[in-house]
Amino acid sequence: MAPPLRIARSQDDQIVPESSFSLHLSDLEVAEQFVIWVLRNWMASGESWPQLWAGMTAFLGSGDSPEALRALDEMLLGLRRCGRRPINIGPTSHPITAQELSLLCLLEAYQRDDLPYAEEIGKWLVRPDAQSAFGASSNALAAILIAHGLDLPRRHRNAARPI
Repeated sequence: MAPPLRIARSQDDQIVPESSFSLHLSDLEVAEQFVIWVLRNWMASGESWPQLWAGMTAFLGSGDSPEALRALDEMLLGLRRCGRRPINIGPTSHPITAQELSLLCLLEAYQRDDLPYAEEIGKWLVRPDAQSAFGASSNALAAILIAHGLDLPRRHRNAARPI
């Protein structure tokens, strides 16, 4: 079975192809930039801990950074092994991908305890057999972020609803 097309719904509920997103890192708030930076560096560095550790401890301190990295590792492992489509995390200068935007929305939904929306995104990202573990690791990362004042904004709620 072929993976579904990468599409989203715009604010007026019209279907929008992924290629029409033109959101860049500089368009995001600090908390969102941090999450995208972590995702992109994790993917680009081949899981190089020193660079990630330095970035994580700058924002989260050394106390919560190990747990945050563990949650991130489990999230990305779930995407890598059980994703409904290949991981699409962009390089540093690349516009934000639909998958990155979905991950931001997922973490934001967990921060707001909006479990139905988080589960909807999880179903779009990973197969049913991985949704529980993927959701748990995403929820853990979201909780650590919000505990450190990295509160993700709701502005993407209608910009990229997975279908």
